[in-house]
Amino acid sequence: MYRFILLPIDGSDGAVRATHHAAALAVATGATVGILAVMDTGGELAWTPEATAAYARLRTDAQATIEATSRIVVGAGVQLVEHLIIDGVPAVSIAETAAELGADLIVLGANDGGDERRVTAYLLAYARCPVLVVPPPRPM
Repeated sequence: MYRFILLPIDGSDGAVRATHHAAALAVATGATVGILAVMDTGGELAWTPEATAAYARLRTDAQATIEATSRIVVGAGVQLVEHLIIDGVPAVSIAETAAELGADLIVLGANDGGDERRVTAYLLAYARCPVLVVPPPRPM
């Protein structure tokens, strides 16, 4: 059913929950998991030496998060994993990347933050494939 599952990650607890769901679906269907980090370049960027250094640190952190996520996905038994880091506006970039790569499903975690809600709402409205939103755990 799924050939390619796009897993946008941001290092949040929601992304970790989504990782486990994406991995289980990929194992069950033999899908490839594309782990995506979007470097938010949607605001005003002043490419000063300080800003460039901060961007480099964020990119290094994104790569480390992708590698940690990849270990979870591979540990669950997924055979094919792709790592992607792109620059752009997160919601738009996720939708465009999913379309360009022919994703059959986008899996992301729900968080309580406003930015995450805007990304989720955008993807539910504009993604060309199904979007699975993994909710936070319910309090006992």
